[in-house]
Amino acid sequence: MPDLPTNGHARGADEPKPERRPPLVPPHIAWPAFIVALLLVGVGSAFQALFAARSDGGARVVDDYHASAQEMETRTAALAASAALGWAAEVSLDGCDAEGCTVEVVVADRAGAPVEGLRGTISARRPHDAAPLAEAALAEAAPGVYRQRLGLAPALWDLSIDATRGGDRFLTTVRREVR
Repeated sequence: MPDLPTNGHARGADEPKPERRPPLVPPHIAWPAFIVALLLVGVGSAFQALFAARSDGGARVVDDYHASAQEMETRTAALAASAALGWAAEVSLDGCDAEGCTVEVVVADRAGAPVEGLRGTISARRPHDAAPLAEAALAEAAPGVYRQRLGLAPALWDLSIDATRGGDRFLTTVRREVR
């Protein structure tokens, strides 16, 4: 068999073939080790995703979901009646520290006048939680202004207001981020 040219030059008969160095890891070890390493990366990634998904306790289940679903029509009617009132709530968070935040709710009617004398609650829940993590009664600080201190950690929160005045019921939920 004739020698093939290398780098465009013909090798002479008296010229020795270049010496080939042996691999650092023999192929019968390197290829199986490579495949095992790929499998370990896949398994490690799956466990990392599992731990990340469970780091906050995972999704919460609604207790007695069947009863909650049956009450949906009543809740929908209450939300429609609340929307018909034309009231609006502005929610702000102030004075946040390690123990929580002061939640201020300003409620105004359709004409922009403050809505006074509301009785009810404000509850805070994380968007993925079924149950509220903090709840307190509304306390009127000024006409139409309600303040309450809630134990809110830095996170995204859904603040739900359920308040009544006379025969009127006001329901609303706003989402705020505590930093």
